[in-house]
Amino acid sequence: MERLRTYFFRAKRHTLFPVNLEIRQRIFFNRVAEDFGTRAWATGRVAERQAIRRWTAERIIYGENILDVGVGNGLMFQYLKRKINYTGIDISENMLIQAGIRARHYGIPFTALQGNAAALPFPDSSFDTVMCIDMFHHIPRFLRSRVLGELVRVVRPRGQIIIEIKNQWNPFIACGYLIGGMVHGVTMVPVNPFNVRHYFSETGFHIQDKFIVPPRICPPFIVFDLRQGTGDVRVIQ
Repeated sequence: MERLRTYFFRAKRHTLFPVNLEIRQRIFFNRVAEDFGTRAWATGRVAERQAIRRWTAERIIYGENILDVGVGNGLMFQYLKRKINYTGIDISENMLIQAGIRARHYGIPFTALQGNAAALPFPDSSFDTVMCIDMFHHIPRFLRSRVLGELVRVVRPRGQIIIEIKNQWNPFIACGYLIGGMVHGVTMVPVNPFNVRHYFSETGFHIQDKFIVPPRICPPFIVFDLRQGTGDVRVIQ
């Protein structure tokens, strides 16, 4: 059996991410790392979150290098079709420890890096696919353009970006995440999907595919599969 190597190291702190917010979010996610993703309060309706990860795994271009921004505790690993070189970055060291345990269980070569999405510590064009699942709503609004720019920077030319958002136009999501953010003391702000689409269009990315969690009108969760270049859009719901 191929030997699995798991690396865990810390990136330099970047001053763009507010230090007090980073500390609060790290404390929260360190506390819930072990069972995060198995409770409805953490990720919305669990079955729907599983469907999103399953769909994402099916859409991945299985090249040499995959980056998961906000990898969390590695819930994606069980849905991967085959072994790939998988790099995950997260603000929480406990999340990364749990991700390493899952990586060993599923036989995924995994590199774990502690850091934040506003300053990804990778050279330009480093990855075939960059993913951001169940994380973007934790980014403060004033940093979101910066984070999207980092996703674009580290993906290779004609590469793939998969990003999942919590739709701010869904009233249950808008209210639920507002209350959740206040209760837990972390950023939990749903996203305007039109802003995300506009940003990627301006940077040369187009929607290749998307997954909509019903209802179609004001869906709670939307996943965009973006590629550089044009292509027909196929909607799955």
